[in-house]
Amino acid sequence: MIDGTETHSGTPAPDTSAIGSAQAVHSRRSSVTAPTTASIKHFHRRRKFAILILVALIALIAGGAYLYFNSNGNKPETAKSSKSGLAPVVTVTTVLSMVRPMENVLTVTGTVNPWDELNIGSETAGLRIDSVNFEEGDEVRKGKVLVKLNSALLEAQLSEQESKLKSDRASLRKAVQPNRPEDLLVLKSALEKAEEAVTQTEAQKRKAEVALENAETNVDRFKLLVSEGAKSGQELEDKVMAEKQAQLELFTAEHKVEEARRDADKERQKLVLGRKGGSNEDVTISTSSVEQTEAKIKHLNAQIKQTIICAPDDGLIVKRNAHIGDICEGSKPLLTMIRLNRLELKAQANATDLTKFKAGQSVTVSTSGATPLHVTGKVRLVSPLIDPSSRLGVVHIDLPENCGLTSGMFVRGEILLSNAPVLTVPVDSVVSRGGESFVFTLDGNRAVSTPIKTGAESDKYVEIASGLKVGQSVVAKGARFLSDRDVVDLAK
Repeated sequence: MIDGTETHSGTPAPDTSAIGSAQAVHSRRSSVTAPTTASIKHFHRRRKFAILILVALIALIAGGAYLYFNSNGNKPETAKSSKSGLAPVVTVTTVLSMVRPMENVLTVTGTVNPWDELNIGSETAGLRIDSVNFEEGDEVRKGKVLVKLNSALLEAQLSEQESKLKSDRASLRKAVQPNRPEDLLVLKSALEKAEEAVTQTEAQKRKAEVALENAETNVDRFKLLVSEGAKSGQELEDKVMAEKQAQLELFTAEHKVEEARRDADKERQKLVLGRKGGSNEDVTISTSSVEQTEAKIKHLNAQIKQTIICAPDDGLIVKRNAHIGDICEGSKPLLTMIRLNRLELKAQANATDLTKFKAGQSVTVSTSGATPLHVTGKVRLVSPLIDPSSRLGVVHIDLPENCGLTSGMFVRGEILLSNAPVLTVPVDSVVSRGGESFVFTLDGNRAVSTPIKTGAESDKYVEIASGLKVGQSVVAKGARFLSDRDVVDLAK
């Protein structure tokens, strides 16, 4: 009761004046707010939502427990069936194992590559590119001029060597024939000068010998005077130094005499050879000079020929690195071409599948996408090498000309290994768990797990290599939901 008033239900009537004063206090102090009808409704809605979430979680946990026990063969008790006392786990259909023609197809993948990719460049580096006569995508014939380099520098060097060759050949002719009279006079004059030089050096040698004898005498005399106290030690040292200088001058004079005599012998030999013709050594030297110059000319001609770069064979240009004005680098190819425009599929296969490929086998090569291509190739070569890192080998499959495929495309290849009648069951009947394959046969109304070994597989059927007999009934639809000894119901 508030202010002595009550409602007819016994609940005190709300005092509007008190509510108004409370709202005023709330606006001034921002303290606790009185509950309203909207907040109460909001509370009830949240409680209902929480209850719904709790119910959903309980249902989820119960369903998980059911699946767990069902997969382990510990199924909760259900309503009893009319035959076994247990309700069937799933309704299934059965089929008979039958002998059918089965295609054994081996599938591989790989990349389309050129059969023989040619990187074409020039062995002559440092020359400017004058012209380029191709574009990417052009088909060229063998011998077509593709690139021309500037050969002006090489041609100038060639002219220089050709002039030198004329001089070398003239020297060879002169070495073979006796010298002319005027040439002999020059040789005689050179010999006379050499002999005169010998005479002068010998005179210098004799002078040095006399100087050395005087220096040695002075040293002996000054040693005696020093011992008697008539001369100082410094004066004796000067005489010793003079003696050493005289020895050095004599050694130099002797060396000059020997050198002058050798020069005179050379000039004398030249005169003798000039009177009777060139010696074998002179002829050999002149011949060698001619051959060396001829080799340089041959080398320059080869370099000039290399400035015109031609297609080595028929093919397709796929890459261009040459541009007018560029300086040619010997290590960088100017263009890349696919020889004869032949492509191949380099398919990868494991060691087991690699043994199934034989040269000449037909291969259906397909691309993916909205408009796939299908072409027929042939196995050309099976690589004898297995990559130790990937454990894969390579199968080279030739592709037909103008097949629409391009280098670099990723494609799939299929080879039909056999098409013999074999025992089969539908794909849905085979279940694989834990690395083993099995089917379910029926023992009454129970599904029995039967291990099998499989072979080839198509979109619809799987080859049964062992584990089943012809005409044996197996579960088809619903097999993947069963465990061993499950109770099943046959669809009608």
